[in-house]
Amino acid sequence: MARKILAFDFGGVIADYSSLLQATIKELFTVEIPLGPDLLTLAILEKFGRKKSSRIYHHFSGKVMEYPLIEGAREALAELKERGYRNVIISAQTIVGPEVLVEYCRIHRLLIDGVHVVKRSEDKKGVCEQVRPDVFVDDNEFVLDYLEGVVQSRIFYDLFRTGAPTDYLRVQSWEELLVIIKNLET
Repeated sequence: MARKILAFDFGGVIADYSSLLQATIKELFTVEIPLGPDLLTLAILEKFGRKKSSRIYHHFSGKVMEYPLIEGAREALAELKERGYRNVIISAQTIVGPEVLVEYCRIHRLLIDGVHVVKRSEDKKGVCEQVRPDVFVDDNEFVLDYLEGVVQSRIFYDLFRTGAPTDYLRVQSWEELLVIIKNLET
């Protein structure tokens, strides 16, 4: 890996949105959805339809600063930085701009070299064509599909630990992610 640029999605890879999404659904529609795969975007679309799903995501996207940091993210990003990598966030956000994610990174002491925010997940491809990361990590396999031919190594961060079949390298923790990135170096 000559360039050594790593790109990460924000929600579901760096920060865990799941409990706030669950609370938002309960608040808006008094529906209890257990933590797990039923909170995935596709499952929410199927259950609530496009209009209600948009309302859910619009409501909870404004709470980005409340998302808890995923365990091990700070330490792993620091280790990757020490090893010469550039760490970049490429995130789809409907409400917040890059300045909010930059502030989140500052508060949580995350070593990030750049933040790019797009409105739609499929727009991550255009950013990747400009940034040219060697690796992209996302918790949404559809995003990884969009990046075919643009990013060589695409890694699925299985936030909900579904274990479902995937076409991508799968990790369930930052510790596992570090191992895969080390293996990609050789």
